[in-house]
Amino acid sequence: MNHSFAATRWDRLLACLPMIACLLACADSPPVVTGTVTLDGQPLTTGVVQFNAGRKHAGTASIAADGSYRVIIDRAGSPASGEFSVSVTAREPSTPHPQGGPPTPGDLLTPQRYADAATSGLRFTLHPGENAINIKLESTVADADLDSESADEDAPHTAPDAAAVTDDEAANQSAEDESAE
Repeated sequence: MNHSFAATRWDRLLACLPMIACLLACADSPPVVTGTVTLDGQPLTTGVVQFNAGRKHAGTASIAADGSYRVIIDRAGSPASGEFSVSVTAREPSTPHPQGGPPTPGDLLTPQRYADAATSGLRFTLHPGENAINIKLESTVADADLDSESADEDAPHTAPDAAAVTDDEAANQSAEDESAE
């Protein structure tokens, strides 16, 4: 019996185990979404980003002072991949109630349509693992323009002013812009 041949086979098998374990773990990992939220081209410095799978809440994150956010999609009842709708809400600081009651919420900094995933027009396809999505909000489209579109809840909601840009798409767009000049 050739012991060196048997030892080599076991060594190879053992060397592959960590790679196999990583592949299995990565395939089972929940979507993690990172990016920046901008309003009219400027980073939004406060607020909340919420991802929904259908009508079910899937994950929420606070927007940092530099406009960045990071959401880990909740695996309980949410798909590991697929289409997710998004809402974004940002408000001015709340003001104390004059009679000592609960504070009065501040005014919205973002257009009202973005506060509800059904009317925001923000839809993104997520995959297991890391997803880079920059959320661009615009205040130029009147909320009334989207209200008529949202009358039929089963109709797809897309807003021409809402976009997700992955790092690859941003690089391609930048290259196209430079070649056009």
